Amino acid sequence: MKYENFIADLDELHQNKLEESAYKGANKDFSVYVPVKVNIYGIQNENFLIKKSEFTKYLYIRSGCRVYFSDADIISMLLQIKDKTVIHYLIAQLIRAYRGEFENYQILVGQKEYEVCGICQVISGQILENEKDIDVPFDDILILLNLIVSKDYAASRLPQWRKKPSFLKQTLAKYISLLKFYYDSDMTAQKYLMDMGYNINKGVLENYADAQLRDEKNNFFCNFNVFEELGMI
Repeated sequence: MKYENFIADLDELHQNKLEESAYKGANKDFSVYVPVKVNIYGIQNENFLIKKSEFTKYLYIRSGCRVYFSDADIISMLLQIKDKTVIHYLIAQLIRAYRGEFENYQILVGQKEYEVCGICQVISGQILENEKDIDVPFDDILILLNLIVSKDYAASRLPQWRKKPSFLKQTLAKYISLLKFYYDSDMTAQKYLMDMGYNINKGVLENYADAQLRDEKNNFFCNFNVFEELGMI
């Protein structure tokens, strides 16, 4: 049996566990950890764990460690890709997803199976480095990208978020514009970023170095009309 919206089910699980706990009420620090098994591109991957609190995050499991990679971490790793055809094909798949063109794959969250939305397979054998000092195969980063796409797609369809800008489009606009700017020095991407107040003179990690800088950018990448009219897709 395939269930409908895994984010809605995670919200319910979190609330139920919270009510059973000593907190006995809403608490942003209360977290539930749920194993996730990914079946995609004909392979099975169990290298991720869902951390469900107020929001949903994925932890990467490697060598006994659990690591959280932010969007900035992921983009900084993708910028290490040496083969231009790989990054350009990846950007093309992100653009397809922005336009609502997806590939379906399956995840098992706890004991429940879901069919979710993702992007086409992109192939690279490169190992990517990061500030967490954990080498990550490109394949795992691609699966993490798919999990993020599926999370934002599902969350945007929940009643409480339908009147807000699409989480999915916001995330995809961020990845597309930052990859185009930092990897290809794309001038359209540069204008788009500058006009919203993004500091193009700093790297991705510098722009998201602390909570204040991250909070300042909460409403960035939400003007989808500008993003589309500039020709970013």
